Amino acid sequence: MKNSLVIMMVGIVIAAISFGWGYRVAGHPHRHHETGHLQDAAWLQRELSLSADTVRALEQLAYGFNERLSAYCDVHCQARAELAALLWTTDWQPDVEQRLLQRMADKQRQTDAAMLEHIRQVHATLPAGKQAVYEEIVRDCFSAPCPHNLHHGGM
Repeated sequence: MKNSLVIMMVGIVIAAISFGWGYRVAGHPHRHHETGHLQDAAWLQRELSLSADTVRALEQLAYGFNERLSAYCDVHCQARAELAALLWTTDWQPDVEQRLLQRMADKQRQTDAAMLEHIRQVHATLPAGKQAVYEEIVRDCFSAPCPHNLHHGGM
């Protein structure tokens, strides 16, 4: 009886160690990065063990990126607010609605283009030995499930 219990406990410990080792070696397959981390210099410093000079350069890039996004967001949010006000009026104006939707779509496209440009700039700023890891993080962000679940009807 004691031997069976000892064998079972040893088996459980070996299984737990094997799982932990396999999970670490596999690179955390269920871990998805968030796109917000792609411009977070402090997070990148922790993930990539970056030098202080590289972090300062990334912070400057992030500042410029955030300035651009802020301007795009202001226009997008204003159009969305106008659309919300228009939504419940009795005088439906499809041309105004389409113009507002187009303005929002244009700003979203500009935001996405700015994000891609920023990702390329960060990549170019990183030391050669860190670029491959960053590429993996970016791929992980882009292949993660939709955060809003919109493609499945969620809101």
